[in-house]
Amino acid sequence: MQGEVNSKPVPEAPTDNDRTWFTAAIVTFTFAVIAFVFAAFWIFAREGPDAVHRAQSFQPFGVAIAAIVTFFTVVWRGVLSTKQLNLQAAQLQQQIDQLSQVIRQNDAKENETLVKLLQDGAKFITEDGKKPQVMAGIASLDALISNDPKRQFSNQAMDILAAYYLENYQDENDTVRSARRALNRAADAGVVSTIHAAFTTDVDERYDWPIVRGFASQTYTGGDITKTFLAAIGSEGRKFTEVDFRFCVISLKNYTNCRFRGCEIKSFDPDDIATNSFTNCDFSGCDFDSIVSFDDLREQDLRPGKNFYYSDTPPTYEGEIAWADILIEKPATDRKGGAAI
Repeated sequence: MQGEVNSKPVPEAPTDNDRTWFTAAIVTFTFAVIAFVFAAFWIFAREGPDAVHRAQSFQPFGVAIAAIVTFFTVVWRGVLSTKQLNLQAAQLQQQIDQLSQVIRQNDAKENETLVKLLQDGAKFITEDGKKPQVMAGIASLDALISNDPKRQFSNQAMDILAAYYLENYQDENDTVRSARRALNRAADAGVVSTIHAAFTTDVDERYDWPIVRGFASQTYTGGDITKTFLAAIGSEGRKFTEVDFRFCVISLKNYTNCRFRGCEIKSFDPDDIATNSFTNCDFSGCDFDSIVSFDDLREQDLRPGKNFYYSDTPPTYEGEIAWADILIEKPATDRKGGAAI
């Protein structure tokens, strides 16, 4: 019928047929055998030099016939090998297609499971006053992050956990501790939320902030911070106000009305010296990179607080400064590996 599409593909080039080449090889071989038989009778019908002459005359034809037989045989074997390779390639491609289909099905099932965990986590974690439901919600989000290697839904789950913790951290109950553990596990796996956290405490007595990670940034007002805590939160910690630092290694950040005790001050903004207090801190090698005036810094004499530096590693600054007018200079032989109180 006109316009009907022929579904049979049209080959773009002649197709090699292994049967054709095999038949040609057999026919040629049979012809060669017959030719050699007749040649034998023809050669040995004579004796002496005449027979040798006939044998020499037939030799080129014999070589040619043998070459033709060899040619057809090699081509036949080549075509057969090609067909076998094509068959193996087709079988391998079929296996790959089947495996790809299985993987797609498994991915679809995994995505369905992860979406269910996200939905359950978001639902249960908002059940205020219902501890079992909230714990189940945290567990669901924690399981999602642990079983989402492609990170398709981990960020959403992390944001939900971070938002819950930020809203409830002051309660410090079982659900808050569970959320904190989940956040820390996720941070260990490299998952970070988009939540910027601001933590505040009004506790008058000493309060050690618990380690929590996985936020886009963290700021703290009040409370106490140790060396372990500061090292754990790393670059997440951005701003600190009215915080007590004890035995910490301090680098350049935003500090206001903070108290530093027995700390190693590695870098500090000179403009913040006046708004913070220091006691028994080691300023050896401290990088003061923006001092406007030595006299301005000297007005903030840090020697009454027993702050010091070792003589072999004074603070650094682009210019000549008599650091002994600001800090206590200790002999390098007194060094014991850290700040002392």
